[in-house]
Amino acid sequence: MIEIGMVTAIAAAAMFFWYRPRWGEGAKLCGLCFAMGLGGMFAGECGPLLTVLEGLLAVTAGVCCLFCLHREKLARLRAQKRRAHQKAQPAPAQQSVPDREQAQKAGNAPMLTVLYGGEPRGRGCA
Repeated sequence: MIEIGMVTAIAAAAMFFWYRPRWGEGAKLCGLCFAMGLGGMFAGECGPLLTVLEGLLAVTAGVCCLFCLHREKLARLRAQKRRAHQKAQPAPAQQSVPDREQAQKAGNAPMLTVLYGGEPRGRGCA
């Protein structure tokens, strides 16, 4: 049981330092895995059924933590790319009122301003 706790605590610490989560879901899951590891180390020896159950729970918590941290990392990278792409593109020039009037007189369709571009990203289910 001590070995399972040591492996769980070391794995949680490694994931925490590898992914560097913020104060979100990933950091909480890393803390939970680490606490499970410490609890396993200090719990002492017990029956084989409890040892197997603790091992299964430790693996489940570790896999959930890994998936959550990886999803947060990918979302962070996508946001960095999006910000860099937005900074690289020049801002569209605003047409003045006389230019709009000239475009309407020339027979072109009037220019419309888009106020809402769609759903905000990063909302809802993963």
